[in-house]
Amino acid sequence: MEFTECLRRLHGPGRAKIFAGICQAAVEIVAIRLKDGRKLPFQRKFSDKFLHRVSPGVYEVLSLRAEAAGKSLNPIASEAL
Repeated sequence: MEFTECLRRLHGPGRAKIFAGICQAAVEIVAIRLKDGRKLPFQRKFSDKFLHRVSPGVYEVLSLRAEAAGKSLNPIASEAL
């Protein structure tokens, strides 16, 4: 069955069977990756850094909020996310 057909059927009466098939495929992929000694995507290490550019206006608003709260910009941005 084509993937697009699977997606279409997820909204119909056969969705439980299709969902079970997708789950089984995921289990098989994990087993293959582990057998081959490859890491799973969720086993990656993530840094604590996040870089995102914003317009000068957004930066100004966030800076003013941080100043008013007596905080640095990082906690204000983290709370906004």
